[in-house]
Amino acid sequence: MFTPYDADGQPTGEEMDRQQILDLYTWQPGTCFRHPGGGTVDTALVKMIKPRAGQPEEVRACRDCVLVMEGCRRNTAEQAGVEYEPGHVGEAVVARCPGSS
Repeated sequence: MFTPYDADGQPTGEEMDRQQILDLYTWQPGTCFRHPGGGTVDTALVKMIKPRAGQPEEVRACRDCVLVMEGCRRNTAEQAGVEYEPGHVGEAVVARCPGSS
């Protein structure tokens, strides 16, 4: 379960289940970067890699991997004392500096 936060950074008191988290993403057939040998499965865009030379490439993840990465982001946010917002698995959790608001 995941706890969503309101615009002021306060927990809403609700819990999000797996499907609610997955519904935050757009899915299409692709190859999961964490286990490409699995073939074509439903994937969500995690990140665009823009190499110096060549075309940008998509990094995509399957449903199970998105949930694992969301769990990691949630734990990181809790440890850093910052708001966790699901649906942004390709973004880093940014900790606040001591004394900042």
